Amino acid sequence: MRTGHALLERGRGDAATPEDARASRPAGVIARRSRHLTGRALVGGLLIAVAGLGAFAIATPDADPDQRYVVAAHAIEPGARIGAADLELLAADLPDVLAGGAFTTPDQLIDRVALAPLATGELVQAGAVGVRSTAPFEVAVSVEGDRSLDGQLRPGEQVAVLATYGSGPDAATFTVVGEA
Repeated sequence: MRTGHALLERGRGDAATPEDARASRPAGVIARRSRHLTGRALVGGLLIAVAGLGAFAIATPDADPDQRYVVAAHAIEPGARIGAADLELLAADLPDVLAGGAFTTPDQLIDRVALAPLATGELVQAGAVGVRSTAPFEVAVSVEGDRSLDGQLRPGEQVAVLATYGSGPDAATFTVVGEA
């Protein structure tokens, strides 16, 4: 039988079985594994690197958006009539929920009325604009806050204009303009 010292001098891994290697080691000597990478470790590292690159490629957005949307070229006040100089096109990728209410050409908005304030660069949505009145004349009417449908009437919204003639039992109310 060989001594443990003789086996260690011959080099690592010369024992026939793991039991032989353990039996041949002197007490207190720890066997070390080879520090060379195995084929399995290399393939695993390669797969992790490929997965990381794939995740990065998916998370990185495309460089140029495909669609252009109408935005305000400058601040637009409620009640203002919208003209071509008030609008610009901006390339953007919008979620479907926003794209459905957005405009893609300025021509769709010419002569419409802003119902809400629009800031410079703000996306013009369908709910922020209304159709301009076709009445033959325009009259500015000031309505106090407590008399404007409990504060729910906003600048630029359309209203019906009524006129009451007479007083008492002889009074009669007529619609002067249906949508103003």
